[in-house]
Amino acid sequence: MSALRTAISRLETASYVVMHDVPAIVAGHVMGSGSSIVQSFEGRPRKGGAVAVFAAFPGNGLHLNHVQLLDALNAAGVDVVVVSNATVSETVREAVCGKCIKLIFRANRGRDFGAYKDGVLSVLRDGIPDRLLLLNDSCFYDPANTGRLIEGLLGPEPYIASNENFAPYYHATSFAMSFSRTVADSRAFRDFWRNYVPVNARNWAIKRGELSLSVALLRAGYVPKILFNWAAFLDRHAEIAQSEWQKIADLLPRRAIALANGAAGRRYWPDPQLTPKEYVSELLGSHSQAHFGAFVFAKYLNSPIIKRDLLVRGVYGIGQMHELARSFPEAGLVVDEFKVRRRLGPVSRRMFAKGFI
Repeated sequence: MSALRTAISRLETASYVVMHDVPAIVAGHVMGSGSSIVQSFEGRPRKGGAVAVFAAFPGNGLHLNHVQLLDALNAAGVDVVVVSNATVSETVREAVCGKCIKLIFRANRGRDFGAYKDGVLSVLRDGIPDRLLLLNDSCFYDPANTGRLIEGLLGPEPYIASNENFAPYYHATSFAMSFSRTVADSRAFRDFWRNYVPVNARNWAIKRGELSLSVALLRAGYVPKILFNWAAFLDRHAEIAQSEWQKIADLLPRRAIALANGAAGRRYWPDPQLTPKEYVSELLGSHSQAHFGAFVFAKYLNSPIIKRDLLVRGVYGIGQMHELARSFPEAGLVVDEFKVRRRLGPVSRRMFAKGFI
């Protein structure tokens, strides 16, 4: 039975690549790396200084949580350019324009990195900002700690990101990052965005987008400062009692090691082979820290970031997420997201859980 499930899973994956990824990549190359901007609207007056590009797929309008993020950016003196992969009503458009210096509508081509591309090149054409921030709506942001994130992204380091990922190889995550004037004006940065081909395939956006941007900047000598990671946790909490490690382990997905090892059904937590400290170290010292360590970083590092897909990708179970929602309000938003996403068909849900869509 296990061999049959594996064979079915591989067949589903191969079918999806042939039917979705290959056509998307071909279409992307045919259309080229040009702009997908359909229309743009001017918003509030510019302050000058730092500029944030916020990429979104708003549907019926921006989520209240993301409206609060825009308000926090404005309160911090950051000019905002909203790049939307979907059109919205005139009422929503006017409300958003009141919170940004420019609202860009574009064809839904290339997911968040396609939106980043059009937003970044638009900002650079208007002049190099003192600091360029990139954020998107793939996360929920705890309003109590969003100011801490923005303060971190406005730091002096050339290249800053909220989190890091070690799978399939090291890179800074792209849902909240920032760059100094020097980096934004560098050949490596400009060439990346000028040459990036937006493709509607998630694997492409990760490998050719998020991963490749990190590689390009690392090769240019820009090493990212990470705001919320395992190293920062250890620096801040050098001495932790054994009883506390148990509490930390309880914040991680109960099936995280099985997921990380690609072996669903093995080594769920609690695992008698591992102490709580070993379990936490094994997960947070590698892999996708924003997914596996979201609630650990929220509690112990005051990170505001909770990924919206923690349930739909099967990282957490619905029961554990309900438990976490008692202490983390954003977990409740993730549950609400899950209820909407469950409307996908059975094959689509499996592809989403595997990260293809």
